[in-house]
Amino acid sequence: MAGNWVKFIGICFFLGITPSLMGQTASDKTPLNAVNPMIGTGGHGHTYPGVSLPFGMVQLSPDTRLEGWDGCSGYH
Repeated sequence: MAGNWVKFIGICFFLGITPSLMGQTASDKTPLNAVNPMIGTGGHGHTYPGVSLPFGMVQLSPDTRLEGWDGCSGYH
């Protein structure tokens, strides 16, 4: 009698779990897809998407404007 009860519980568990497993598909979304490297680069953001050595001593990135203090942005 106990063996039949265990089989019954196992079948109920299998039938309850199967539909939820069939609805799952592989997702193409990764955390990398949610990243926008240009955030903060427009207007007065004063950030840039370029490479920088420690403490910003050398910043390898194109210059967009050469006049005034506002020449450090504008990539957006």
